[in-house]
Amino acid sequence: DIAERLGMNVRTARVHIAKLAATLGSESRAQLGYLIAESRILGQREDEQ
Repeated sequence: DIAERLGMNVRTARVHIAKLAATLGSESRAQLGYLIAESRILGQREDEQ
């Protein structure tokens, strides 16, 4: 689903997710999601503006 939204191969998306997880020190996708949200590396959510 994520790969399709971004217009890329599923394997490519998995590689990007794995690299991001390693960079942030995440041990699970749930933890990765939390770390991304806390770091605000994706910017503000529309409902928070």
